Amino acid sequence: MKVKEIRELSLAEIEKTIRDTRDQLLQLKLRKQTGQVENTAELTQRRKDIAKNSSRRPSPLNPSIDKPWKTSAIAEKNLLAS
Repeated sequence: MKVKEIRELSLAEIEKTIRDTRDQLLQLKLRKQTGQVENTAELTQRRKDIAKNSSRRPSPLNPSIDKPWKTSAIAEKNLLAS
């Protein structure tokens, strides 16, 4: 999933996408253990997808969905100043 597509999703859709991707990753890991996965790069791609989606949802250090890179830097400065 492209970052542009992720930005257009609502918070509920992002959460659902993360859950679905984690389920896919679990299934891939299980299939890998039994030797059924031919393309192991899928595991890496699923982990990256989870990271992309997770970076777009709000957290205590990142309350804004619109510009997480700015608010996380501000929150980090505030934590260091405390």
